[in-house]
Amino acid sequence: MNYNINFQVAAVIIIALLLYHFLTQKKLHNANVKTFTYILVLSGLYILSDLLGTLTIMNYTAEDEGTVMGILTGIYLLDILIPYILYSCIPDSRENEKKSGALSVICAGITVAMMIAMLGNFGSGGFFCFDSNGVFQKGTGYVFLYLYALVYIVLIMLRMIRSREDYTPEKMSIAGEFLVIEGVCIGVELYTGYIFLSDFGLALGLIFLYLMMNNPGDYIDSTTGAFDKRYFDIRVILPKYACMKQEWKDKMNYITHFYMDLGYKNCYVGIMHMEYEGIQFYFIDNEYYFSGPKPYDGGTWDLEKFAFFSKAVLSVLPVIGFRPDIIHCHDWQTGLVPVYLHDSFQQNEFFWNIKTIMTIHNLKFQGVWDVQTIKNITGLSDYYFTADKLEAYKDANYLKGGIVFADAVTTVSNTYAEEIKTPFYGEKLDGLMCARANSLRGIVNGIDYNEFNPETDPYITKTYNATTFRKEKVKNKLQLQRDLGLQEDPKTMMIGIVSRLTDQKGFDLIAYVMDELCQDAIQLVILGTGDERYENMFRHFDWKYHGKVSAQIYYDEKMSHRIYASADAFLMPSLFEPCGLSQLMSLRYGTLPIVRETGGLKDTVEPYNQYEGTGTGFSFANYNAHEMLDCIRYAKYIYYNKKREWNKIVDRGMAADFSWQTSAGKYQELYDWLIGY
Repeated sequence: MNYNINFQVAAVIIIALLLYHFLTQKKLHNANVKTFTYILVLSGLYILSDLLGTLTIMNYTAEDEGTVMGILTGIYLLDILIPYILYSCIPDSRENEKKSGALSVICAGITVAMMIAMLGNFGSGGFFCFDSNGVFQKGTGYVFLYLYALVYIVLIMLRMIRSREDYTPEKMSIAGEFLVIEGVCIGVELYTGYIFLSDFGLALGLIFLYLMMNNPGDYIDSTTGAFDKRYFDIRVILPKYACMKQEWKDKMNYITHFYMDLGYKNCYVGIMHMEYEGIQFYFIDNEYYFSGPKPYDGGTWDLEKFAFFSKAVLSVLPVIGFRPDIIHCHDWQTGLVPVYLHDSFQQNEFFWNIKTIMTIHNLKFQGVWDVQTIKNITGLSDYYFTADKLEAYKDANYLKGGIVFADAVTTVSNTYAEEIKTPFYGEKLDGLMCARANSLRGIVNGIDYNEFNPETDPYITKTYNATTFRKEKVKNKLQLQRDLGLQEDPKTMMIGIVSRLTDQKGFDLIAYVMDELCQDAIQLVILGTGDERYENMFRHFDWKYHGKVSAQIYYDEKMSHRIYASADAFLMPSLFEPCGLSQLMSLRYGTLPIVRETGGLKDTVEPYNQYEGTGTGFSFANYNAHEMLDCIRYAKYIYYNKKREWNKIVDRGMAADFSWQTSAGKYQELYDWLIGY
């Protein structure tokens, strides 16, 4: 027998490098880190035991035969036991738990039988022995060890695939290739006499097999922010609201202050500074404008407040010594920044060639008041109050001014960017949006994948990931059912709603069919506040169908996370939705969204297609209550009657990437295009 130690040393080095790379560097994302750790450790132990066996054989002497045989027997017993442990530590799908339990008992019996056979043939040559010349020899029983290993390879591969319910040709091809490679290793070992070669093929193959089964999309680099700070120098300017949390105020440092003209007033402008996660934040301080109990007050007061803020943003730039290439403005509150930049600030060379972007988060809110009042507030001349600038339907419009004078315009989804060119969604600015179509693009918002992470979320009862959700997610449902007084049943389909209770969010559709919906085998959990009629409607149905409906008429961050983690489906039948974040959060938690095909909902939720086996949720096109109800009932049918298909949809939803890293890349393309890079 050839027992060259080079194979063993090389294998140990490879195992050590893999362990360092994947665990120390924390590259695993949706893959089951715990399971992967088991595979790494046990595979490493498998190879280390073979390394010990090789060293024992190389140092064999007749005088130590009893000790050597004992060590080798122990090593082979370990080699018999480890495949069974590997098989047992890989989680199976929920639907196969009973079958897996029976199969595990059978496997345990086979494993025990192999160990008894090994002990029964101790030193007899049935499995191995040393000849008269002290050369290691395999016995006829060794063939059973090969067969035993091959059987476990097949079982482990099937459980890996089945745990994700992903019987795709690609995955089956990977499994088949691994079987061929292991067969070649056994053949080479038999032909050349390189002992333990097949064991190394098994151990290393299982590691790479597990990684491949979990897809390249399951791995991401851990970053502290969406933008590369080596490429961008990002500064954020905000109002210093009195209603901000004190902990943030305590971290601010005073820089300086000055006075600025606004209309007929001379206003104080204080500058506060704070650094957070490597990004510089500046806060405009003025207690006259920002001392209220909430950021928005309504009426002309908000219009004057944000006219002051828009002009102050530009005024502080030379003071802090920062000349940006681009100023990115958001919504009507900053709509005057591009206007002021085009006006008196062009007298200062510092502001030449600075580009602006206007992002529309919701075109419905525009900052509209009569022209004369806005003239008095802003100090802008009559030149700016014409139909091709700030004036719209005889009123002054902050958002329109920003759209007209900005160098580029964005919205928060591609579909919404197209919708706002039409009269229904355009909020009387559809003509302007069509005129600016060449500079208009949609970029979907992202969510913080660290904050919304079912694997680490401190708010939920039981954490889980894309591999373990079949067993663990339901534990969150059961606890929520207990806490909210719903009927405790892990099999009942739970639909969640976390939203503002307004017409825009489609609650008139829900109100129309609520009685019909409550007759179905579902539970409904609502969290949010809004229009009084919708608040009272849900309170009424909570009373009428107590045990099936739970109305939580308030907002709480912890409860929202619990609903995302507990519900099976998430309902968002919006009339219009520029982007929407709730459906992104529900996808992240493996809760399938049921949405109307509008705006960001259409861009982020791919409807389930039973013929192609695609989709991440369910959707309906027309704003119709019974079309919505039919969509809900179709989702219910898949949930109850095709649970494997449902879980595959969950797999695809949890694998979708709507993190800020994805959105940031698209904004970088926009920035580079705007400044000519």
